Amino acid sequence: MHDSPQVSPEHKSLSLQVIASLPKVTLHHRVSPESITAELKALSADNVVYTELLLEISEQAELDKALAALESPLIDARLILSAPHGGDVATVAKLVAENFGPKVLGFNLSGVDDAQLASFYAGELSELRRNFIPFSVDLGEDAEVTAIADAVLQGAVRLGNGIRIFEDFSVDLQGIHLQRMSAWVRDRRILLAMAPTAAVDEDNPLVDHPLPLLQELGFTCSVHPGTASLSRELDALRETFDYGIDEIFELCLSAIDNSFAPQDQRDEILAHKILPAYRQFEDSDLHSTVGGEDPEITETD
Repeated sequence: MHDSPQVSPEHKSLSLQVIASLPKVTLHHRVSPESITAELKALSADNVVYTELLLEISEQAELDKALAALESPLIDARLILSAPHGGDVATVAKLVAENFGPKVLGFNLSGVDDAQLASFYAGELSELRRNFIPFSVDLGEDAEVTAIADAVLQGAVRLGNGIRIFEDFSVDLQGIHLQRMSAWVRDRRILLAMAPTAAVDEDNPLVDHPLPLLQELGFTCSVHPGTASLSRELDALRETFDYGIDEIFELCLSAIDNSFAPQDQRDEILAHKILPAYRQFEDSDLHSTVGGEDPEITETD
């Protein structure tokens, strides 16, 4: 548990300007090799202090160029090498293993859904686990409980776009009940990384997004940019769900806590780059830790 700023009542409301001024963390920022420098400048301008870039490459020469582009004094940036379902997963996973740490932190499998399960690459993912290399699974927007459960069983420690995990809930007059898989994801703090505005259209307004419910139920969630900056993504949550400093801090804390960086580096970023900015909103007479009382939830088999 981390000490959390106890926000003074007069600072509960937010504006885009305040959000833009806050330090931010993003873990699921997809880039092309040629755009790394420009993306890092844009993220730095948005006050992102730590990022893990998703990069689809399969050759060492490409990786060497990408690593050189990371050497920016503006932002702490690392790489997660990604391969699409149907792509050369074995080659990319091997490239990660050969270059693992301190800048290449893990692997990502993208394009997973109910028809293209992560377990298709059980051998490659098992090899990553044997080498203690963390990996995430990026689920398609239509991926349902079958694909989510399969990704978890393969050992994914972060899930991109796993919002349909709510289909593993049941509801009755006593409240919301988590089934075994969704309870596992919540209790093991497997990160659900999402860009809420990315899937917004006439049939799927932002107000229907399950992020607030998932947070209320105790799931570990982070937000990354969709079609705009991270500040504007967070501002959309402010406008739609009345998110304040507390909710924004929770998302930031979940992101840095679930980054693939070593624990001592995560603690340093939190202590020196994130917490000081939030302390300015603190009520000095009150002190607490992150958390509080959770909604009453039961689990069923």
